Amino acid sequence: MKKLIILGLIGICGIGYSIYYKVPYFARPAALGEAMVSVQDNADNLFYNPACINKNTISFSLTDWFIDTRAGSCAGSYNVKNYFTIGGALSYFTYGQMQYFNENGEAGDYFSAGFWQYRLSVAKEIHKYFTLGIGSKVLHQAIDTITETKIMPDLGLIFTSKYVNVGASVHDLLVSNSKMITDIGISAKPVKDLLILAAINYEEKVSVRAGIEYNYKPVFFRVGYADNNLSAGIGYEQKGFVFDYAFVNHKDLGLTHQFSITIK
Repeated sequence: MKKLIILGLIGICGIGYSIYYKVPYFARPAALGEAMVSVQDNADNLFYNPACINKNTISFSLTDWFIDTRAGSCAGSYNVKNYFTIGGALSYFTYGQMQYFNENGEAGDYFSAGFWQYRLSVAKEIHKYFTLGIGSKVLHQAIDTITETKIMPDLGLIFTSKYVNVGASVHDLLVSNSKMITDIGISAKPVKDLLILAAINYEEKVSVRAGIEYNYKPVFFRVGYADNNLSAGIGYEQKGFVFDYAFVNHKDLGLTHQFSITIK
């Protein structure tokens, strides 16, 4: 009976991997509608495009999601003598403690459920304006004693110029029983302290993402849109430390809150 309940939970929480892609793991992307496929700077961008890392940074984030669910992540990138940039990340999502119930509705033991991701990517400038990124991630899901692990490669490309960037990425390449995810986007700086983002994401359907960031030093103001959800956030930079906060108004489920720290 115990195994049947767990298998039922796998169906319910099946989710696992599909929900995973719905969770923005850092506050800045969350506030900007996750339209980050064409933004080349911090390590946390490797979640959206493996070509989008080019600086020495490290970021930490904590997300207060729905009910008892929690998510957290850390990411880092290192530029090797301006030759290439390597990045890595660890992240988790937990459903909290769950309890068994038998067919009579009687409570049993508690068990845990969640999933974890490990990422590694390398970005290399292949032309004055173009950078290619290659990455791979290991996704591990566990519900009590039942586990599943997948290895999924990613590929990305970004064109950068003084005022406009264009990025594209494909996730979960060559993986059986998994649908590829494609992102294409553009970002522009019409004036020095204003960043405008737009992107199209395709998983099972096409969705539009967009965001605007204004830097009134040392404060960043952000708003975004993704999947019919509105988001906003604020950032503060001081002596190489950036503190970010974001909230997302999920149309059917309410607000989520996210906090991040980035060290440059």
